[in-house]
Order: sequence, then structure tokens, then C-alpha cells
Amino acid sequence: MTDVYLFGTNNVSRLLVNYLKTDDRYSILGITANKEYCTSPEFLGFPLVPFADLAPNTDSFGIINCVAYSQKLQLREAIGAQILDKNIPLISYIHRDAVVDGVELGQGCLVLNRVVIEPYSKVGRHNVFYGGNYICHNTSIGDCNWFSAGCVVAGEVQIGNRNFIGINASIRNGLTIGSTTTVGMGAVIVKDVKSDTTVFGNPAVVRNKEQI
Repeated sequence: MTDVYLFGTNNVSRLLVNYLKTDDRYSILGITANKEYCTSPEFLGFPLVPFADLAPNTDSFGIINCVAYSQKLQLREAIGAQILDKNIPLISYIHRDAVVDGVELGQGCLVLNRVVIEPYSKVGRHNVFYGGNYICHNTSIGDCNWFSAGCVVAGEVQIGNRNFIGINASIRNGLTIGSTTTVGMGAVIVKDVKSDTTVFGNPAVVRNKEQI
């Protein structure tokens, strides 16, 4: 059993508490956050401890990063670095119902219920995969991407960093998705998506900010 703190006082933390309370692989020691967010002694019935007060001990506990989507995931990445800088293990959480076999998975990822990531795929740090994602074989995913519920990524897709993939989006095999893109809910991606682009629709087309 691994002793853990959850970093964050948000809906992702609430979800993880619900999962971990019935998962005998983990024991929740408490919730942690930066001091300004620790406005009460507990959160969801667990001690709420300022991150600065945690004494690093790599043999004692790890932290699951529950920071949600904000600032194009730069905050999630920064908190992950803050945890590692304090010499505390940054743990990737994989739900019992997820299937992640033969996958290179980076630190600080969240892989939630009913997610499948097929073999020979490579996933970087700080990624979040919500329920029902299906990531096919030989896919390469960078850092700090957010996959909303029900996304399907076909095989041999290349995905960069800090992308937001909306609910039920689908990406055809062999494509390249750049970095800091936004893929709208239900979008069907049938051609490459350049970095710093927003796409919506079926088939997906580029939309500028005035059209959103």
C-alpha cells in the first residue's frame, strides 16, 4: 500500500478521494495545497496540510497531483515541478478499471476509469485522461495534455504538449496534433492540427476566437 497526499482542493481531488477510499493500493494521509488554499483544518474529512509543511521523505509518502485544467495546464506542470523539487515522489494514478499495458507512462499522470491505452504508446508527464478514453497503439503523447471523457485516438498519432481535447473527440490514425491546441467537443479530426489552433466540428475545421 502506498501512502499519498492529494494536491489540490477541487473537483479532481473530490473524484480521486472517491476512487482511493475503495482502492487498497493507496492510503490517503491527507490533502495538501499551497498555503493560501488551506483555509480550514480539513477537506473532505481528511487533514488539509499546507504543502510547505510537508517534510520530504522519499521512503514515506508520495503525492498525486490533482490540479485541474487552468492556464492552459501551465499550473498543473508548475505544481508537478514544485513537488519534485521538494524531493517528494510524484505518483501517476491509474484507476483499477483502466487498461495500461506495455505503455511508457510519465510521472504525475491521472488515468481514470475505463481508460484504455494500448501497447507501444508513449505518454509524457502530467497528462489527464478522463473516463472512457481509448488511446490506440503506437501513439506518442507529450506533456500536460487534457483528454476529456470519451475521447478516441487512433493508432500512430503524435500529440504535443498542453492540448485540450474535448468530450467525445475523435482523432484519425497517423495524424499529428501540435501543442497548445483546443479540440472542441465531438470534433472529428481527419487531418493534422497545427500548434496554437482551435478546431471544431465533423470534420473538424479551424475556428478563430470570434467564431467560438
